[in-house]
Amino acid sequence: RPCSTQRKEALVKKFKSLLDKFTSSINVMVVVFAVIMMILGVLQIFFRYVVKSSLSWSEECMRYMHVWITTIGGSLCYYEGMFTTINVFYDAIRKKSKIGGKILLVLQYLLAVVFYAVLLYFGTRHCINSWVKISSTTRISLGVIYLCLPLSGFFGLCFSAGKFPEIWRKLTGKEEV
Repeated sequence: RPCSTQRKEALVKKFKSLLDKFTSSINVMVVVFAVIMMILGVLQIFFRYVVKSSLSWSEECMRYMHVWITTIGGSLCYYEGMFTTINVFYDAIRKKSKIGGKILLVLQYLLAVVFYAVLLYFGTRHCINSWVKISSTTRISLGVIYLCLPLSGFFGLCFSAGKFPEIWRKLTGKEEV
C-alpha cells in the first residue's frame, strides 16, 4: 500500500498547489478591482466638481466590482480563517468544552459546505437566467456581473475540501482543537 499512500500524498499536494493558485488569483483580482475602484472614485469626484459633469457609468462599475470583491474574496477569507466573529465564538466554546468545540467545528464546516453548494447551484441558475439582461448604464450583461456567485460557490467548495484535512486532524486529536 505504499504506492497508494504516495499517490494520495501526490494528489493532495497537487490539490494544495491548485488552491494556492486560486488564492493568488483571487488576491490579484481583489487588488486590481480595488485600485480600479479607487481610480474611478477619484475620476467621479474630478468630473463632478471640476468638469461639472459626472460620469454616469462609474458608480455602477464600482458597485459591481465591490460585489465581486466581497463574494469571491469572502470565500478566500473563509479558507484563510479571517472571519474573526466565527473564530472568537469558536474559541469561547472550545475553552468551556472540548466536545462542544469539536461539535461547533463540524457544524461550521458543514454549514460552509452547504452554503457554498447552494451558492454554486442557485448562483449558476441566476447567472444563466440573467445572461440576456443588460445593466442600465454600463450596458454589461448581468450574467457577467452575477458570475461572481457561482465562482464564489466553486471556490468555497474547493477551499472547504482543502480545509478538510485540517478539520479531520483537529477532530481526531492529532492537532490541538
